[in-house]
Amino acid sequence: MFPSVRQTRFCKLSDFYSLAVLLQRFEREGLILTDKARNQVAWDLLVNFSNGVDDVRLKRKQLENLQPGQALYREYLLTVMEATDEINNRRQRERVLYGLLASIFQKKDSARIFSQEQRRILWNTTGFLAAVFAISF
Repeated sequence: MFPSVRQTRFCKLSDFYSLAVLLQRFEREGLILTDKARNQVAWDLLVNFSNGVDDVRLKRKQLENLQPGQALYREYLLTVMEATDEINNRRQRERVLYGLLASIFQKKDSARIFSQEQRRILWNTTGFLAAVFAISF
């Protein structure tokens, strides 16, 4: 889903944890990425967000003013600077990332979900059915 996560700030433990928890939440809510284009958009958003947060961090160190539109980056940055494991900071990171990515994920079609038993039956009979159809045609 996110092939080069190590090249972003999400390789850091608190950031990666927040992203992983969010993806678990998406799974529970039945949200998925099935389209390569949407997957690319999600990746691009994460990279740009990561760069924006890092840019704000640099500006803070150099005592520069933030640009308009950088408030969200600052808000996220504050949650990873101190007490990263505090529940309020974790929830805030998840809220920010949810707002960033949720609209890209699609609701899983509940009619297309197979149970474990159905999957096993289909898997085990596929070879047999292919052989039967090959012989009959």
